Amino acid sequence: QISTDEVYGTVLNDAAKPDDPLNPTSPYAASKAAADMLVKAWGATYGLPYTIVRPSNCYGGFQYPEKLIPKCVRSLLLGRAIPIHGDGSMVRSWLWVEDLAEAILLLLDRQADLPNIVNVSGNTEAQVIDVARTIVSLMGPGDIQTGFIRPAVDVRYAVDDTQLWKAGWRPKGKFWEQLPELVTQEKKRFRW
Repeated sequence: QISTDEVYGTVLNDAAKPDDPLNPTSPYAASKAAADMLVKAWGATYGLPYTIVRPSNCYGGFQYPEKLIPKCVRSLLLGRAIPIHGDGSMVRSWLWVEDLAEAILLLLDRQADLPNIVNVSGNTEAQVIDVARTIVSLMGPGDIQTGFIRPAVDVRYAVDDTQLWKAGWRPKGKFWEQLPELVTQEKKRFRW
């Protein structure tokens, strides 16, 4: 079951551990938490083997257009300001999608050696506003407009993925180094 770090809600200190209580604050996060509970119930009731994977914010090529990086590029190409929720100070842990794929493959290969619930964290924490500012600097002139309201926006997501590290997995993504290439790719595949 591919879940999300959002099931923990805002994590102000340290990082959420897989057995920490779930505290989803949006309908999306609640639906993921509900799916996690269904999977656990099938395991408890019928002995179904399972693994729940809770990754942090993924980035990579060919992302859905509503995600932050494509949305920033699209807005600037249309001559619009980049819309940011609140003041943009929300912190996200950025996980390269290929690192997530490697973690999933490891879990498939070594499922019996690892717990049923595994967090996968990126190796770069950054505020949303800093990502948007960097994209503006890469593309040239452009504005950022903060203050858009998103109900129940979480301040910070952070998950503890010690289990994966003990199993030999390491995130290889270099968010700030990869961002310019992602912006270039997104500019070439501009979507209305």
